[in-house]
Amino acid sequence: MNYIYSNMGTAMDVINPDGDSTNVNLKKQGVKTETASGRIMLMIPGQAGWKEKIFDGAKERIVISENAQESDLPPNTLPAFKGSLVMQKCDDKWIILNSGRAGAKFAFNGRNANHFMVAKGEKSLVARDTGILFIMIYLNNEGRVRKALHDGPPKGNEFSLMKDGAEHCFPIDSLCLLGKHQCCDFATAADSDFTAAIYEKNREFYVAPLDPKTPILVNSAPATGPSIILRGSTISIGNNHLTFNLPDSFDSAEVKMSTGIERINAEKLVLIPASRNSDGTSKSMLYVPAPGKSGFVGRDASQAHVVVNSRTVSKKHAQIISYDTNIMLLDCYSTNGTYVNGERISKRTVHPGDIVEFGEEKFILSYV
Repeated sequence: MNYIYSNMGTAMDVINPDGDSTNVNLKKQGVKTETASGRIMLMIPGQAGWKEKIFDGAKERIVISENAQESDLPPNTLPAFKGSLVMQKCDDKWIILNSGRAGAKFAFNGRNANHFMVAKGEKSLVARDTGILFIMIYLNNEGRVRKALHDGPPKGNEFSLMKDGAEHCFPIDSLCLLGKHQCCDFATAADSDFTAAIYEKNREFYVAPLDPKTPILVNSAPATGPSIILRGSTISIGNNHLTFNLPDSFDSAEVKMSTGIERINAEKLVLIPASRNSDGTSKSMLYVPAPGKSGFVGRDASQAHVVVNSRTVSKKHAQIISYDTNIMLLDCYSTNGTYVNGERISKRTVHPGDIVEFGEEKFILSYV
């Protein structure tokens, strides 16, 4: 395909034979990302206690794999790890993605999922059926995490922990870590850096033991795994006795007891937006065609099955051919190009965890 270049003004316009004109960056190289801030800390359990691995704030992509050649963790750091995870910086958040086969299930803060978002100052407890793999901590610019919101009774989307008459409140939608480590939300007198985690899942609240050497009781019953806690439950960690509380506005009748392990029934490949709209609102996730089917990506709904509303995306920008665990991506002579992991492509097999760009619009292929 031949292009007609028009050098009118300071920007260079490219007009393809289909008359699809838009501005183009002729020297685009690599994946364009915003400047990273904050660091990623991984806390990894072991026989001798918790090991710490810190990634610099400039790091924007971390791969954890049983394949030592592609993993950012040294061999034997996670001896029980099976599968592949990609941690990708997207705007001011990190996305943790299952980049292996969808059948390899991971749990993030108790939720069985194939991807999970972590905001600055927040944490994620990453586990498999073999047990806890690590705690991911996204430090803020000061190298800290969010602590208690305030003292006193909980309000709105908060829960509280009361000890010796003092009540401290935490956000319901964030992981709460208990222990003596500086990144813990609530300090305990136990010897371990991390003794327990509290999280909410489907309006149920759980406390999960993190240190096998530190026994945890919920209402005097041993908690050998994640255990449900209700309003007024007593959590005992060594000599610490904590009372769990919820605001009066939280309807405890909506809390249902779990009867089994959560399963992911519908597994589809999707393209997760890696940036926001210019006004700060979130972009929609894009569903790729079903396995064995194909479709086109573009900004013209009359020509494209997957519509991306952006002036940098051609009317019919690229073609997607879907398979069970990956997609084939073919550029349709687009003006601003199709990129995979920063490299302009004409045809490429794309796997979960890979970064795909249509013009200036960036996505990450993932399962959902």
